[in-house]
Amino acid sequence: MSGRYNLLSLVPGRALYAELGKNLPGAQLYLRMTDAMDAIRSKWHGKTDEVAQAWRKLIANDRPSLIEENRRLHRAMVEGVPVEYACIA
Repeated sequence: MSGRYNLLSLVPGRALYAELGKNLPGAQLYLRMTDAMDAIRSKWHGKTDEVAQAWRKLIANDRPSLIEENRRLHRAMVEGVPVEYACIA
């Protein structure tokens, strides 16, 4: 390679693929599938972020007493936050 960039390297891949494959059923299927997978991935990241934020609240060590810590864990359990591994650290 001469060290120069090709003009096509500056075009976003998905737009380029859509343009070049607009008459190819396989390319259109590929784009639909990647869009569907991106939507599923975004939904999954949203769910895992909610759990991570709940765990972050559980792990926060700003409670001064054991009684307060027990109350906080109890609230989390009642709210449905999975705390099976809270004691393993």
